[in-house]
Amino acid sequence: MTVQIDIDEKVLAEIDANIEVLHQDRETVLRNGLLDIAAKLRREAEVAAEYRSAYQKHPQTDEEVGEWADVQDWGEEWESE
Repeated sequence: MTVQIDIDEKVLAEIDANIEVLHQDRETVLRNGLLDIAAKLRREAEVAAEYRSAYQKHPQTDEEVGEWADVQDWGEEWESE
């Protein structure tokens, strides 16, 4: 399948600069880059789902949440006057 996309000249120049170092052609560099991004996004979604599942199985207690209340720092703009 062929897909056409517009690529900013700076991005294309960066890709071309790395082609020589990687000893690959544009198509391979772009394909591998997209595959890496897709894998990263998939892994981030998996980790987020694992966190949600863990917190649903073992929610934080009021005591655990309270332990952090004293160390929170929201900055001066959030402090009451």
